[in-house]
Amino acid sequence: MHIVSRPEGASLTVDGRPVGPAPFTGRLGPGQHVVAALLAGHREAEKIITVRAGAAQRFEIILEAPRDDTPEPAPRRPFRTWKWVAAGGAGVALIGGAYLIAIDGDQTCTLAPPQQECPERLNTLTGGMLSVGIGVAAGAVSAWMFSRDRRDRRAEPKMSFVRGGVIGGVSWRF
Repeated sequence: MHIVSRPEGASLTVDGRPVGPAPFTGRLGPGQHVVAALLAGHREAEKIITVRAGAAQRFEIILEAPRDDTPEPAPRRPFRTWKWVAAGGAGVALIGGAYLIAIDGDQTCTLAPPQQECPERLNTLTGGMLSVGIGVAAGAVSAWMFSRDRRDRRAEPKMSFVRGGVIGGVSWRF
């Protein structure tokens, strides 16, 4: 009797007893026997063979390469939190800058009677313009971060069959 493995060189056991590497040539009693094969990088294979008395027989056991069950790596999103920080900072800077521009030139004495003029006025135009500029820059950086994270992520298209047609959509995660 002769037992071979595909690929060659697998460690064989017959009825739970090791018999060495394949190919194996030897004698087994008539009847059913359980042959197992083990080879690194492959799934263990097991086969039940039936040996007939007085006949030269050849058996083959095939080992499958393992499926790659490792999950696909998560998309790289390096700006996950920072894009939101930049967007929030841009909003605060733009609102603050707009407020400073709006109050530029107002009197500093708000509690004085209306007929009395306050000698000092607010000079906030420069600070307001600077704050708006920072807000615009932070908004541009935030938009760039959002677009980079979206490019690194795969969209998930979905389709559903309904009576009379198909409904489709694409979902993204932020």
